[in-house]
Amino acid sequence: MAEEKNGVAPAFVFRLGGQVGPNNTMEVTFGVPADMLPADMDRYIDKVRERLDRQNEIQILESARIQLRNAEKQLADERERRAAVEMSAREHWATSGRKGEFKPTGSQAASFDNHDKNAKRLIEEVIPQFQATIAELERKINGDA
Repeated sequence: MAEEKNGVAPAFVFRLGGQVGPNNTMEVTFGVPADMLPADMDRYIDKVRERLDRQNEIQILESARIQLRNAEKQLADERERRAAVEMSAREHWATSGRKGEFKPTGSQAASFDNHDKNAKRLIEEVIPQFQATIAELERKINGDA
């Protein structure tokens, strides 16, 4: 063990910093005894680094959850807009005296198609990607990965 002078043992002081979430950084300052073996020191520093990485994952997880909620809201909004456009088109069809079953005009059909494509992309790509990211981060944070 290193000799103490005035009650204080010699130590190495380390400062580690890293990104924590998309908009924050975190810095940790810590010391290790000067007589610690290099391999033990490396393991100790690695543990501190792992804790910083975990804090980053926690922040990214929260951001992903917010983005998932926003995508789900966007999907609901897209469906509502699609329904409103279709109802308006059907009302116009009925009030304009057209006969027969409703058939959208070219621009109406294009609008329906656009809303349908946006909803499909959210359902098949965006929302599943956020769900997968969230599941993976939860596994990492809980030590299951």
